Amino acid sequence: MRHPRRSALAIALGLWVVSAPGIASAQASSPSPAATSTPAPDSTTYLRLPRAPGPLPAGRYRTDALGPAVTFELADGWQGVAAPPHFELYWAEVPGYVGASAFDGRMASDPCDPTTLAPGDATASAFIAWLTGLAALETTVTPTTFAGLPATLVEANTAFMACPTMGHLTLWGDFGLYPTEALRVWVVDAEGSVIIVTAESEQARDFDAFLVAAQPVLDSMAIAGPPLPDDVAVATPL
Repeated sequence: MRHPRRSALAIALGLWVVSAPGIASAQASSPSPAATSTPAPDSTTYLRLPRAPGPLPAGRYRTDALGPAVTFELADGWQGVAAPPHFELYWAEVPGYVGASAFDGRMASDPCDPTTLAPGDATASAFIAWLTGLAALETTVTPTTFAGLPATLVEANTAFMACPTMGHLTLWGDFGLYPTEALRVWVVDAEGSVIIVTAESEQARDFDAFLVAAQPVLDSMAIAGPPLPDDVAVATPL
């Protein structure tokens, strides 16, 4: 989760509820949603992911928030915001987030101490070595591809009793993780940029149900190259 950005998104939408460990949220008892089919988008028109958080209509989106343009498709029911150098999407029915950011090298040497966040080596290999070396996380690593590009998948959960005096772990940039959450991270080598794509559920036990909605979004993502030219048709949702 991105602390400043998630706060803006959640406050605007009135959706953010933090559940303490061991306390079930109201949404936990809801049945798993079926992902709504996305209508076929026009081949030349995108919706621009807005800078103000709010609900998003179904369609094909493009954002330049990361530097390299990223496109993806959404079904009805998603909310989101572009906040360079990252963007974030929220699914309320089984609460969770899909996001992406351009990695700038900032990592916390001690996730239990936010003051240890400092600049480092902004490479994919350095990020993976750092993330998987944190004692506060339990991780598994799988070589893969994402959007047709070389990538590494890191699946992470907070280790038992990690950072007991903190409400969350400070990880990279402004990204942190609550003890109740489950996280997948795709570290993507994107032609000179390292793109970090994340999927996380607010409750670890709900992660598979969250993926019913999130996986089609992740599968539709493309890292499309330079920022969007001014002469390309883009419809901004109102």
